[in-house]
Amino acid sequence: MILTCPSCQSRFNVPDGSLGAGGRRVRCGDCRHVWHAMPEPAVTPTPEAAPEAEARGSEAPFSEAAGPRRDESDVGPVSDASAWAPRPGTDRDRKPVRRGLLLGWGLLVIVILGLAAAGWFAREEVVASVPEARPLYEKLGLPLAAQEAQLVVHDVVSLRRTVDGQEKLQVQGVVTNEGVREVAVPEMRAVINDTGGQELHSWTFQPEETQLAPGNSTEFSTATDNPPDEGSLSLIFLEQD
Repeated sequence: MILTCPSCQSRFNVPDGSLGAGGRRVRCGDCRHVWHAMPEPAVTPTPEAAPEAEARGSEAPFSEAAGPRRDESDVGPVSDASAWAPRPGTDRDRKPVRRGLLLGWGLLVIVILGLAAAGWFAREEVVASVPEARPLYEKLGLPLAAQEAQLVVHDVVSLRRTVDGQEKLQVQGVVTNEGVREVAVPEMRAVINDTGGQELHSWTFQPEETQLAPGNSTEFSTATDNPPDEGSLSLIFLEQD
């Protein structure tokens, strides 16, 4: 007799009587579908129907469009339908998921490498836009161009005078932010050097404003007691911690 899988429509030849009177569960050799197959009902041809039945017996009971026939070894009884039931996680189910995960991870790696490359080759632009990133690059040991000077000291005037019998040196001037971003104004150091560049006297002071927007200026005025009689004055900004 011929069994047809109700799932994939594959057909199989099985020996007559192999299903028993009450039928039995079988599985498809192609798609592993399990179903309860019943034997074909016995038909006793009447004398009038016998010639017609004999004529039909010579023809194939199924058309080729229904699918090729299979040997009976492709179909067999099973004791537990769950043993052949489709389970999630089979290779057929996992392949699309694995491909999707691999594609996702691949895109993530490409994005990370792209950001790293941009951070390396465009680090000057990054530091220009985000000055706070400069310490990070310096800790990583990546070369950077010298930091562009933004604070400029100008209109410096120094004056010696005697107050209560003590000589003083008073220095005043202006600090201007000529950069394009707001910056902090650090402490300044006044240094008096001799003609050979040797430091003779120094002191520190803080300009009036501690933050300067682009184009803004702040004044400073400072004094020291008992300055050297001779020497050149220089003003420098102290590095911030």
